[in-house]
Amino acid sequence: MSDLSLRINQIIQTLDKEDVLLKGVITRFFNQDTLDIAWLEHGLKTPEIINNADSWVDMRLLRNKLVHEYVDDTAELFEHLLLAKKFSTDLSQGFINLKSILQKS
Repeated sequence: MSDLSLRINQIIQTLDKEDVLLKGVITRFFNQDTLDIAWLEHGLKTPEIINNADSWVDMRLLRNKLVHEYVDDTAELFEHLLLAKKFSTDLSQGFINLKSILQKS
């Protein structure tokens, strides 16, 4: 199999996975008769899994920085790792919260 064929197959596999996820979103959000403010407000009253959305964004940004950027400054890298340590505790607690919610369902 050529490199091009291999890459095309990888893209198709990725798109297949994304399609499954997209269909899940469609089922959860759009398989009902009405789409109105009451429905949205009900949907927004979800249990707290991560303490705050801003922290979640910060976690994602830090993750991207650690994974995709090479940090030359040792002090900066150390600060990032300390923050990652704190975030890992937050994520672990988020997992525990989510697991508890799912087990009650």
